[in-house]
Amino acid sequence: MDKAYEPTIHDSKWQKQWQENFLGKPEEDRKRHRAPTGKNWSIMMPPPNVTGVLHQGHALGISLQDVLARWRRMAGDEVLYLPGTDHASIAVQMSVARHLFETKKIDYRSLGREGFLKECWDWIEAYKPRIVSQIRRLGTSCDWSREAFTMDPNLNGAVTAAFIELHKRGLIYREERLVHWSPKGQTVLSDLEVTNEEREGQIWHIRYPIEGGGPSRFLVVATTRPETLLGDVAVAVHPDDPRFKSLIGKSVKLPFVDRTVPIIGDTFVDLEFGTGAVKITPAHDHNDFEVGARHKLPRINVFTKSATIVEGLPGTAAQFSGLDRFEARKRIVSELDQLGLLEKIEKHTLRLGLSERWGDVVEPFLSTQWYLKMTQMGDRALKVVQTNQVQIIPEEFRNQYLRWLEGIKDWCISRQLWWGQQIPAFHCVGCGQIEVSEKIPTKACAKCSQTKWEQDPDVLDTWFSSGLWPFSTLGWPDKNNNDLKKFYPNAVLETGFDIIFFWVARMIMFGQEFLGQAPFSKVLLHPMVRDEKGQKMSKTKGNVKDPLEIAERMGADTLRLTLNALCVQGRDLKLSDERIEGYKHFINKVWNATRFVLMETSVSEASWKARPKNLTSLSANLSANLSDRWILACLDATAREVSKAWDEFKMQEAAEKIYHFFWNDFCDWYLESTKTRRKEAQPVLLYVLSEALKILHPICPHVTEELYAQLPGVAPGEFLCWQKFPSGEGFPDVEALAEFRFLQEVIGAIRNLRSENKVSPAKKIRVYANVRPETQKSLSILRANGELIENLAKTTAVDFVEQELTEPHSKAVVAALEAGKAVEFSIPIKDLVDVAEEKTRLEKEKIQLEKLLSAQHGKLQNPQFVERAPKEVIDKERLKLSEIEDKLNRVQKTLSELGQL
Repeated sequence: MDKAYEPTIHDSKWQKQWQENFLGKPEEDRKRHRAPTGKNWSIMMPPPNVTGVLHQGHALGISLQDVLARWRRMAGDEVLYLPGTDHASIAVQMSVARHLFETKKIDYRSLGREGFLKECWDWIEAYKPRIVSQIRRLGTSCDWSREAFTMDPNLNGAVTAAFIELHKRGLIYREERLVHWSPKGQTVLSDLEVTNEEREGQIWHIRYPIEGGGPSRFLVVATTRPETLLGDVAVAVHPDDPRFKSLIGKSVKLPFVDRTVPIIGDTFVDLEFGTGAVKITPAHDHNDFEVGARHKLPRINVFTKSATIVEGLPGTAAQFSGLDRFEARKRIVSELDQLGLLEKIEKHTLRLGLSERWGDVVEPFLSTQWYLKMTQMGDRALKVVQTNQVQIIPEEFRNQYLRWLEGIKDWCISRQLWWGQQIPAFHCVGCGQIEVSEKIPTKACAKCSQTKWEQDPDVLDTWFSSGLWPFSTLGWPDKNNNDLKKFYPNAVLETGFDIIFFWVARMIMFGQEFLGQAPFSKVLLHPMVRDEKGQKMSKTKGNVKDPLEIAERMGADTLRLTLNALCVQGRDLKLSDERIEGYKHFINKVWNATRFVLMETSVSEASWKARPKNLTSLSANLSANLSDRWILACLDATAREVSKAWDEFKMQEAAEKIYHFFWNDFCDWYLESTKTRRKEAQPVLLYVLSEALKILHPICPHVTEELYAQLPGVAPGEFLCWQKFPSGEGFPDVEALAEFRFLQEVIGAIRNLRSENKVSPAKKIRVYANVRPETQKSLSILRANGELIENLAKTTAVDFVEQELTEPHSKAVVAALEAGKAVEFSIPIKDLVDVAEEKTRLEKEKIQLEKLLSAQHGKLQNPQFVERAPKEVIDKERLKLSEIEDKLNRVQKTLSELGQL
């Protein structure tokens, strides 16, 4: 074996072998597994952006998913871990458009739809392999033969079928509404794609002349968007506001556009905001849209899709045509001031909606879009979580999910993009009549008899197709598909908490709508990965830790183990170089422990692959194999605890149990206990090592596969990933656990005495154990395991005495096996230290302590200090005095004892 695990060599070797032997393909796994359960278990990889780059969030999610999949596969289930990528409409369109402009100075629109789509597919072909290879680099045990892409023909077909069926059920409709519009992206956005940001802004107080009210009578309105006054259709006041009651029903004259608009009463108006009177612009404000609908007001759009002022406005408003909305604001405010219609300007903190992708200020814009009704689907998705049919982990995200669904609005599912799944709806060229169908209609329009049809140019929101992911990837809408029957619903969904609304809720809705049940019963939401200071990773801060760089430098297993070990439910994961390095040391520890076990091995395959059967005797015979029985009991306990932790998605707890077993139980204790009896212990050593490698395998698949292949009798192709996961056999050997724990405490106590007295590690010391009738069982265990104590505590022997030593000694007390009893251990001082040297050292320490004591007495006897210092300071100084006195007494006592030697 190599002296250390070389990830650059072994990681790729095992990934290649797993691929060549169809690891992850359920049909193959079922044939080769040693203990199949007959149960099916599936998990879907949340499809990353097809042109994206693997980041720490991906690495964490994929590591957790793969651990669960490997564990369930080793437990005997038929496992499907299905990988794939998402077409990411907006992200890909932005990337390709930017690439065309930066490299060829081509505006993508000049290519036309078909030409641009060809560029997109070329881009996908170039970049898709990159993200897939990065996912593979982590050692994922996916079924790559079932790899899916949301723009695959079969998945496209599922999207079309879903849209048509939802439209048929009356759940999809098309309507003109006010939407969130990105002028830069030239598309509508959903509520979830808009981020709100507080910024310093202003409120303008504008005088609107009251019709028939004389030259000096105005109604002053307050607005944060003076540029939209060109589209005002009313001024609203609260109907109970005494300042304006008499004005309701009258009209004001709108500046620039020569239009009069009514003064209306509506309870929507906040009496405390501004002047108490607000302008109503239904085409450019979401609240105004609702007010306008209640009062049957017209909607006047004064912006283009690029957020410039439209052409053809009446009156003097034409001067603003073509101006950007913010430039128009400046011009309009300036003109109002010159006309004497600007009363004042106040500072005001605004909440601005920004496009998540483009970063521009989102414009409320009147547009005709496709919508999916959410009320019934949302209610069902709400109910399955309320009744725990779907469990969200951690619990804190459950309440967020419920709150969002309780106030859910219809989903705008159309986007004004070219890349994506084009909406399967066709418009009659003659009259605009719409037909929803899979293919272009061949019949004449029922309304105008025209036969020419054009497909709706919009594409569906990316989250529509990914909402079908748990079953479109399994062959739906073919409900007889074997994969769909076998693997739906999925066992669990593992994903990030930031897409619980974008994706999780919508998958639940679609699963219930099309298949009558939620697509999974458990949702595990992983935390955000931050740096060691708890800060979000960003290139700007320079604190990004590239998972691929870590995998190349330290191995995929180190990265996987680190992410699992730090993943605590409900807490952000803080990733530091020190933590990563620490878990690399653990991988090396496992490697070196295996090398040590194999150095002197001479056993055959048959003698270690089966669990040793001659070690089940309890402590009655006090056999010398207590350490063998103990390590088997620890192994069983670890297997049970790890399986329980993974079953409850406590990933950090499982990693911690494995770490403790390998480092502490196996390496620090058991390997040390076998050094003087290697031949006798070899079958148990190999058996426990092989089972421990199985337990570690789901987290660290590469190094464990390499080590397992080195064990005697393991044939080529006898992969660890297909072995049975340890289940923790039989009734726990509680006596072995208790008895060996007692020995550990004894050895630990002796080691502490050595450490406290600075005894050289090479020096062996004599230990005396006090014999008491009430601790006979404990003393019997000590006698039977004397050699173990001698080797691990570096003693010459343990002598059993009935009387306490009369010569100076150090004492340790250890709780006995007998309840409420203890065993005392004594070590002569002369065996622990060089008496002359220790006397000299203690004499020096005594002089120092006496000086400190004198100074402390002086401070506390100083009247000025005692009278002026606060009580808590005096109390602290008195405590310090007491500590010095105690330490001096101990030193004097030890010196007295040494004087007797």
